[in-house]
Amino acid sequence: MSRPAAEQTVLQDALGTVAVTTMFALAMVELHVELVAGAAAWLAAWWLLREERA
Repeated sequence: MSRPAAEQTVLQDALGTVAVTTMFALAMVELHVELVAGAAAWLAAWWLLREERA
């Protein structure tokens, strides 16, 4: 049983919106993970390379 053309278009628009929203959310999560990992690496390098103060 096929769906009416208008319903098909609404479904495709909804799926397109979900896809774009999901891609945006994943991109934001990846950027956040990279920023946190970079900050952790910088902090670890600073901690290991800091000079001892007498």
